Amino acid sequence: MAIDDYLFIEKPLIARVKEEMPGLQGVYACANLADLATQQQITPAAHVIYVGDDPSTSPQGTLGKTQAVIQLWAVILAVYDADPKNTGEGARRIAGPLIASLLRAVCGWKPDDTVKPLVRSRPVPPHYANGYGYYPFVFKAEFVFNT
Repeated sequence: MAIDDYLFIEKPLIARVKEEMPGLQGVYACANLADLATQQQITPAAHVIYVGDDPSTSPQGTLGKTQAVIQLWAVILAVYDADPKNTGEGARRIAGPLIASLLRAVCGWKPDDTVKPLVRSRPVPPHYANGYGYYPFVFKAEFVFNT
C-alpha cells in the first residue's frame, strides 16, 4: 500500500486515546510543545505531537527508494490541581492512573497493518508549573515508505 500522507498515524492515534481514555476532557493535535504551554488548558487532556523521525536507526533499501521509517510521536497528558504549595503532588496523584491507562492503550497497539506495534521511546521529563502537570510519553511507530 502506498502511503500518501506521511503523518497518517496522527488521526488513528488520537482516536485510540479518545476511545481508551473516556475520562479525558479532550484529545488534541498540537504542533509543538511550545504551543501546548501557551494554550488555555482544559484538563485532564492529552495532546498528540509529531516529534520527528529517527533516521539513525532506520535501515535503507536499494538506492534509497524503500525507507524503513521510525517516526516519534508524543502523547502529553495535561492535568491540573490547585496547589498552594506548588509541590505538584496533586497533579502527580491525578496523573498516575491516567499514565497507566495511556500506556495500556498505546504500547503494542498497531495503527494499521502497515505499522509495527508501537513501543515506548526516549523519555522526556515531565513539567509542572502553576498547578499544571505535563507528562509526556514518546512512542516509536515503524513502517516502510516507498519513494
